Amino acid sequence: MRLNELFEIYIEDVDLIQHDTSLDGMRYRYNSLIRNVFGEKELEDIDFKDIKRFQKEMVEGKYRTRENTIFSVSYINGVVQLLKRLLSYANMMDYADFSYEQLRGLKSIHNLKDKGRFKKQQIIWKISDFNVFLQYVDDEKYKALFNVLFYTGLRKGEAVSLCWKDVDLIEQTIAVTSTACRVKGKGQIVKEPKSKCSYRIVHINDSLNEMLLNLYLEEKKKYKTNINHHYVFGSYKMIAYTTLDRRFRKYKRVAGVSDMTLHGFRHSHATMMLELTNDVYNVSKRLGHESIEITDTYLHVNSRIQKEMAEQIEKAINDNRKSEYDSFLQRIKNDLKKELMVGNYSKVEMESIRRIYEVVRKSA
Repeated sequence: MRLNELFEIYIEDVDLIQHDTSLDGMRYRYNSLIRNVFGEKELEDIDFKDIKRFQKEMVEGKYRTRENTIFSVSYINGVVQLLKRLLSYANMMDYADFSYEQLRGLKSIHNLKDKGRFKKQQIIWKISDFNVFLQYVDDEKYKALFNVLFYTGLRKGEAVSLCWKDVDLIEQTIAVTSTACRVKGKGQIVKEPKSKCSYRIVHINDSLNEMLLNLYLEEKKKYKTNINHHYVFGSYKMIAYTTLDRRFRKYKRVAGVSDMTLHGFRHSHATMMLELTNDVYNVSKRLGHESIEITDTYLHVNSRIQKEMAEQIEKAINDNRKSEYDSFLQRIKNDLKKELMVGNYSKVEMESIRRIYEVVRKSA
């Protein structure tokens, strides 16, 4: 059996258990590189040495993208992993009979590290960094969207697909019941969340709730109708990923902040929550990560803990605001003291500066 034939059988077998986006990804990786190199080969003619050589050639740039650039290491790893999965599937289904040494060889291909990309993905912002960024966001919807990403840890697709019916401004919660994704031939669509654990209720802090309330009232005034099925950050249509990516790049550039990715908001939120709570389990529940099954009793306790987490976020925001205010007053105090000591002013002017200094000192 040739690898091309195996691939079609494999795709047909996994079609019922994979999302459209996953199948599209597999087809793209296979057609972009694997088909031309291994597609017409008989299965028994492929061994781990071929795969290792193929991997090395991709890294060195023998195979390139349509733009004539070298494929990223993460993409190369995805291609190799798919090829390994196909050969393991062939062995399992008795389409081929690989020896123990061959299978062992397949497993010995270690993942490479795309250090540059990994470093960029790991950039996170603290509240102070985020506040600098926000100063340059001139659109209220995008400002609210970035706040949701930073203070809830929602995935980009979960935030973009969010509708007003999922936002409870009384209980201050967001229900995550969908996500957005791109599907070849269909464009950007709404589908079920990534996994069972991705269905969740996220409690939000007071200032974020007020921001969403103001946005809701403005939208209601604008459309003068029931907007429950409108997208929170769009209207009748959700924001396109390309538009969001373009806006994010623009705001980062003008703000002069570090080059964090959109997914970095999720990393930033996780880091902030772990620093505030040191509670790995409940932070993972808030983020919708896979975890062990828990009892109904613990779910109730978890809801209380999530509310407390939202309160801790609000406290952190206020503490940061107070810290910035205190720093501002300290700078003014220092400037005033300097003028009192070395400034060349009249008696009346000196007395005026002295009074201002006393007001600032008592405010600190």
